[in-house]
Amino acid sequence: QLMIKLESSIIPDVILMDYHLTGLDGISICRNLKSHEKYKGIKTIILSAYSSQFLDAHNYDLIREAIDVGIEGYLLKDSNIDEIINAITEVVHGKTLVMGETVDIREINKEIIEDRRRLVNFLKKNNNYCLTGKEIEILQLLSQGHSAKTIASQLGISEEGVTNHKDNIKHKLNERYGLNFKNVVELIVWAIKNKIVKV
Repeated sequence: QLMIKLESSIIPDVILMDYHLTGLDGISICRNLKSHEKYKGIKTIILSAYSSQFLDAHNYDLIREAIDVGIEGYLLKDSNIDEIINAITEVVHGKTLVMGETVDIREINKEIIEDRRRLVNFLKKNNNYCLTGKEIEILQLLSQGHSAKTIASQLGISEEGVTNHKDNIKHKLNERYGLNFKNVVELIVWAIKNKIVKV
């Protein structure tokens, strides 16, 4: 159906395509599109069926498949309008965008060839392991040696709120990625090692 529409219209620079479609999925349609000499220059962006809450192994397999096909952009379902506009702008200028991050396609391809697990880790890092800006800010302050009381005062929240954030961070990382931290020190060491926070 897409091919028929393209035949009777001006060839677009970019196609933003949902992953879930009637019949073939979005990635398969893009594969067919890029196999045609006439249409292979069209930049394609897939809008995933997943939101940032549900990043799992299957989602990363879809990302790898999309990259293998030659799709230029992969966005999560809960991407906002600014992220979508930015993705369109980036791919028009020849860049590859995965989950809001501009990535070097050569580096991604190297990861695909060498080891799927490293690809998953690469993408998780680019997505900050789904940690929110507030959670990263708290980790940053903890890494600088600030107490819960100081952090609470600086962020305008209660000490209990800081503790809850720490517990939520540990729970999230354990539930989604199987990372089990016995204490805050282990958490901070991990955050520094994975460049979630800067020292």
